[in-house]
Amino acid sequence: MCFVALASFFAMSCDEKENNNEENNTNSEAIVGTWMVKQVLVNGEEMTPENMLIIMNADGTGLLNDNGETENNEFTWSLNGDQLTINHRHGSPVFTVKQINENEFTITGNTIPGFDQEIGDVIIDLERVR
Repeated sequence: MCFVALASFFAMSCDEKENNNEENNTNSEAIVGTWMVKQVLVNGEEMTPENMLIIMNADGTGLLNDNGETENNEFTWSLNGDQLTINHRHGSPVFTVKQINENEFTITGNTIPGFDQEIGDVIIDLERVR
């Protein structure tokens, strides 16, 4: 009886891991592309920059293009479940992916990519450009 219960638990764990890996791959693939920052809310206040693009490459690298300025704006990224980590010269903030589909991408956290300190409740809405 114990063996059957253990085997059932192991089988469910494997299925969950496979589903999580498939979901991570799907989300990672969905994140790849060029995204325009559509809206940034910090503690409920709009702080949307003009003409900011975030480029997410399939190899886990990326570039922040702030109104044409790209110098020293390279980063790497990784996705674990719904946790998106962006590693750049100012640190490695972690964001929660709230929504992602073909054209829209929303993340939340306590900072903005490119900043090295917590600034409060942050919601970043992005729109796919390419």
